[in-house]
Amino acid sequence: MITASIGRSFLNHYNQKNNLSLSAKEFFEEVFFKLFFDHPKYLYWVTNSPFVQMKKGQKPNTLSTAERLEKLRDLHQKIENNIIDASTAIGFSASEAKEFATTSGQVSDLVIDISSEDVYLSWIGGGLGIGVSGGQVILFDHPLVFDALLQGWQVYRDYLNDPAYEGLAGNKINSWNGQWIAHVFGRNYKPNDPLLNFKGLAADESGNIEVLVQSWLGVLLGLARKLPQPSLTGY
Repeated sequence: MITASIGRSFLNHYNQKNNLSLSAKEFFEEVFFKLFFDHPKYLYWVTNSPFVQMKKGQKPNTLSTAERLEKLRDLHQKIENNIIDASTAIGFSASEAKEFATTSGQVSDLVIDISSEDVYLSWIGGGLGIGVSGGQVILFDHPLVFDALLQGWQVYRDYLNDPAYEGLAGNKINSWNGQWIAHVFGRNYKPNDPLLNFKGLAADESGNIEVLVQSWLGVLLGLARKLPQPSLTGY
């Protein structure tokens, strides 16, 4: 449930900074869904979630606004019906015990009370995951990290919606977060021109543009340079 814990810290910071009192569900609807899923290209691909379960003839990039809202309602309904597994809660285990061995780790048979608020918080926390080389995704609980990643979400969305970057792949939010953190916390970052010196994208000969995967060292050096405390736990 570390994703829910990080999501809670983020939302508390976001509400305090903006003098708001949004619940996790309200933030999910008003901010997260609109940035991540209410466009032809998603920021995040959550396997088996309602956002990627297509009806016959549907494709994510051709969904209408009404169809995308239907996916959102499907998620709400599953959560209300207490269907809590990897398809509805980020970082949670698969729904079938026989799948645990291949898709889930550290599964407990203890009964844990999980609220709908925790489920929505897990999506927020999952969107804050910082992807690094080696296939690792790291979560950090720090307000400066939260502010940087929230800014980065919007920048990634702007890139995906820009016709000049038509070849840019969606669904890479964790890799994007790694590049953005290394950039924003790097030596050459200019707050008044945030995209200056950004080198997180690369194009191939076919014109497709990919989000490069940042090294863990690039992320950690940036954090060490920017954050004041001597130690910070990464999950």
